[in-house]
Amino acid sequence: IELKWKGISVEECSSILSAFAAEYVQVTYADFLSLNYETRTFYAGDQLAPLVWWTEQGQIIEELSFNIIEV
Repeated sequence: IELKWKGISVEECSSILSAFAAEYVQVTYADFLSLNYETRTFYAGDQLAPLVWWTEQGQIIEELSFNIIEV
């Protein structure tokens, strides 16, 4: 599953990365084919989060993206 966030704060980026810091994580997501929610075990692929914007409110991450791969 490809995950992507755009224009988030450094704090939000840190929270997301912390949620996927463990070697394996349980993720619940909507399976639109079966119209049910599925919970499965995943690990995170390489994480990319370039810092590109500076604002009066602080730093903004252009995009945080990574894939999660089912075990």
